[in-house]
Amino acid sequence: MSLPRLRWRSLRARAVVVVGVVVLAPLIMVWLADISDQSAGDRMEIRVRKAAEQTGDRLRRDPGDIAQIEEIAVRHRVWLRVLPPGADSTDLPQLSMDRETPRSLGHQLGALFFGPDGAPTLKAWDAEQVGLALRPEVIDARQHSAGSRCTMSPAENLLVCAAAVTTPDGSVVHAQESSRRAIRALHDQRYQMAKLTLIVGVMGVLLAYWLGWRMVRPIEQLRAQLRDRVKRGSASPISLPRDDELGDLAGSFNELLLALQDRKRANEAFAADLVHELKNPIAAVRAAAESLDRDEPIPPERAQRLARILDSSGQRLDALVSHFLDLARAEAGLASEVREPLELTLLVDNIVKGLARSERHDSVTLDARLQPGLRVRGAAERLETAVANLVDNAALHARDGDDAPQVLVDLAREGTSAVLRVCDNGPGIAAADRERVFERFYTRRRGGTGLGLPLTRAITEAHGGTVIVETGPLTGACFVLRLPLTTET
Repeated sequence: MSLPRLRWRSLRARAVVVVGVVVLAPLIMVWLADISDQSAGDRMEIRVRKAAEQTGDRLRRDPGDIAQIEEIAVRHRVWLRVLPPGADSTDLPQLSMDRETPRSLGHQLGALFFGPDGAPTLKAWDAEQVGLALRPEVIDARQHSAGSRCTMSPAENLLVCAAAVTTPDGSVVHAQESSRRAIRALHDQRYQMAKLTLIVGVMGVLLAYWLGWRMVRPIEQLRAQLRDRVKRGSASPISLPRDDELGDLAGSFNELLLALQDRKRANEAFAADLVHELKNPIAAVRAAAESLDRDEPIPPERAQRLARILDSSGQRLDALVSHFLDLARAEAGLASEVREPLELTLLVDNIVKGLARSERHDSVTLDARLQPGLRVRGAAERLETAVANLVDNAALHARDGDDAPQVLVDLAREGTSAVLRVCDNGPGIAAADRERVFERFYTRRRGGTGLGLPLTRAITEAHGGTVIVETGPLTGACFVLRLPLTTET
C-alpha cells in the first residue's frame, strides 16, 4: 500500500494533528501543572503573610474583636493561631481558628482523574511537627517581627506555607495554609512518560495517517466518479458499496443525479412543448404572408379571412409570450413587486362579479360564499391574476358537464390562513392528473395555453401560500388556494 501525499489542510493532516495532541496531552498537563506548582508557593506565602499581618493589626487595636479575626481567617482561607507572650513549645495557643479549605476544586479534579494522592490533612501534618513556638517562622518573628516559609511534605504531595508576626504585647500570630499536589506522582514520572509518549506518538501518527487515508480514499473515489459523469454527461448511479456515512453520501449523490436527470427530461419536454405551441401560429402567419405575397388580386372575403388568421395567430403568440414572462417573474419570487396589505375578500368579490357580467360565462351559475374582512399581504395585480385564473378555469370546465354549469367560490379563515375553494360541477380531474394540471402546457381542453394554472401556483407560492386540487362539494374539480393572513391595515 503506497502512502498518499499529505496536504496540511487535508483531513489526513488534521487526523494526524488530533492524534498528536491527544498523545502529548498528559505531558502537556504535567508541564502546566509544574509551572502552576512553582508559583503556588509564592501565592500562598503572600496570602498567609497578609492574614497574619491583618490579624496582628486587629489584635493591636481591639484584642476582643473575635468576629473580625474570624472574618480574616475565612477571607484568606487559613488556619490562624495566637501564641501568648513568652510561650514555649508546651504552651497551647490562646486562640485557634481553622478556616482553611481542606480540599480545593483543583485537588478534587486531580483526584478524580489521577486517583487519591495519599496526602495528609494540614492538621495531621501539623501534629507531626515540632511545637509551634519552635518553628522557624515563629523564631524569625520573635527576632525580626515577621517570618514566613513554605515546605513540602516528605511524600511531596502536600505544600504548606506559614507566616508569623509579633504584636506589641509580645504575642505571636501564626497563619498557615496547605495545598495538595494531586498530580505530583505524574510529575515525578515525567521522564518515563516522555519515553512512552515517543513510542506511542510514532504509533499514533501512523494510525492517524492510516485512518485519514481510510476516510479520504472513498471521498476521492466519489469525486472521480462525479467528474467522470460530468465529463460524459451521464447520470448513471455512483458505486460505493459502504455501510456507513460515506455510503449514505453516495446514495444522496445518486438521488441528486436522478433529480437532475428528471429536470433535464422536464426541460427537454418543455422545449418540445414550446416549439409545438409556437409552431401552429407561426405556420399560420407564414401561410398568410405567402398568400399576400402573390401578384394576383385578393378577393375581399379572402382578405378578411387572412386578416382573421393573422389577428388570431398574433393574439396566440402574444398570450404565450405574456404568460411566459409572468410565469418567469412569479417563479423568481416576484422580488421586484410592491407588496402591501389588501383585503382578499374584496378582491375575490370583484373577480366573481366581473365573471358574472361576462357574456362568455352567462350560462354559468356562480355561488359566492365570502367571509368578510380577510386580509393578506401581497401584490394585488398578481393575486388577482391567480384568483381569476382559478375562477375562469372552473367556469370553462363546468360547461363541459352534463348538468347546468355551476361554480362555487368559498373564502373562509382557517387558523392563520385564508382558504379559497373554487369548485365546479364539470367532468373533474382524475387522481393521477391532479398534479399534472400545474405543469406547463398541460391542458384539459382545446384552446388553452396550459400556462394559467402553473402561473397561479407560482404566484401563490411567491406569496408564501399553496394551491392544490382535492375533492369538493360539487362533482367536478375543486382547487384550494391558501394564503397567510396579516393583521396589517
